[in-house]
Amino acid sequence: MSTAISSNAARAFVQGKRFSRSNTNVRRNIDGSVEMRLWDNLIARHTVEDGTQVTMAGWGTATTRARLNAIIDELGMRAGFWQHKGDQFYGTHNSVVSGDACSVCNRIISTTEWVQIAR
Repeated sequence: MSTAISSNAARAFVQGKRFSRSNTNVRRNIDGSVEMRLWDNLIARHTVEDGTQVTMAGWGTATTRARLNAIIDELGMRAGFWQHKGDQFYGTHNSVVSGDACSVCNRIISTTEWVQIAR
């Protein structure tokens, strides 16, 4: 479940609009790129060339995951970030889709890794 700040920030990010509330800011740069920052740490970016990429910026916290998952929800994707036994994961929670195939492989990620979520 996403908080109002997460949902509103994600909507602004996807729409390329400015947003600032509490510890979260979204801005559209002069070159058309869009950034989301949490406590001034860049956690999401979108450019025409590279699409949408997200990171935990070194902070595997519930708030960081909430902001990133809200972006994924706003994009209509069936994936997300979660924590299990201290490890950070990205994937679908559904390891089997048809037979042995993963829809998006659930994998442990580094908190500093950039994950491509949309083109």
